[in-house]
Amino acid sequence: MIESTVVDNLRADGTIADIVSTYSTRTSTVPAVFSDQAPEDAEKPYIVVTVASYPVPDYAIDAFDIFVHYYERGESGAKARAVAREIEIIFDGHNFDSDWYTTIRFYRRHGTFAAEADPLERHYIKQLYARASRKGWMEQLP
Repeated sequence: MIESTVVDNLRADGTIADIVSTYSTRTSTVPAVFSDQAPEDAEKPYIVVTVASYPVPDYAIDAFDIFVHYYERGESGAKARAVAREIEIIFDGHNFDSDWYTTIRFYRRHGTFAAEADPLERHYIKQLYARASRKGWMEQLP
């Protein structure tokens, strides 16, 4: 649900699309931005979005930690830093709607390079926080 909002907005962004590779599905070619894990045949650089949700003591609100993982192979982390900046531009303080939520509000948290065994492998993790209002929450009350 919320993953598709993040993936769709990353794929639609021109800066992100220029940095990541492309991936061909059966029906189209898209920027290499994936939910949960990258396909085995995906070429770097690519992005993987993972989401952890947790309850909020409010029936109408859900909360999420979103982790945007950027993977590349190269000498420099410049592209990773450019991706991190663009993620903040796209999401920080912005609202989005989806099929399940009326308002998804994103906030930036932090980002860091993850240690990799191969020094040429780059893995940058950008964390976002989101709160969202569920559509039809009144009907979901116990």
